[in-house]
Amino acid sequence: MNLEDTAPAKRISRRRWWIHLILIGGYFAAAIPFALSQTPRRPALLSSPRGLLIVCAIQIALFSIVFGLGWLASRASAEELLLKWRPKWWVIPLGISYSIAIRLIVALVLFVIVAILIGTGLLARESVPGFAADSRTAAERIVDISAIQHNRTYF
Repeated sequence: MNLEDTAPAKRISRRRWWIHLILIGGYFAAAIPFALSQTPRRPALLSSPRGLLIVCAIQIALFSIVFGLGWLASRASAEELLLKWRPKWWVIPLGISYSIAIRLIVALVLFVIVAILIGTGLLARESVPGFAADSRTAAERIVDISAIQHNRTYF
């Protein structure tokens, strides 16, 4: 195969990539101030499985619209978006491995940060278990637990 036989890859202008990045990144970045400024009055997910499906469908639809607009701006190929499908059955072990690796790396980084804070005296060793217990997200703020326990009808 000659180099002349291969079609030259089309270059996407930087301006189009920036529009793509701003649209998709802005979708997440815009939600952060709203999430931090609001006090949860009720669970984020509705009190029934049907409500959960509705919330998920709305979120998927909103992100699909934003992603579609970003793609229209950049006209990036699947290869450029790193969406190339891996060979056959390797997808599952790679996904599991990546999930475990990410969790281990995050745990290692947190351990190093806590060790540095304890070593410098900015954090007392006795306060670490209390901080870990207090900073957990209460499941009741996200999901209505009583709806899960008592509601057996799904639709």
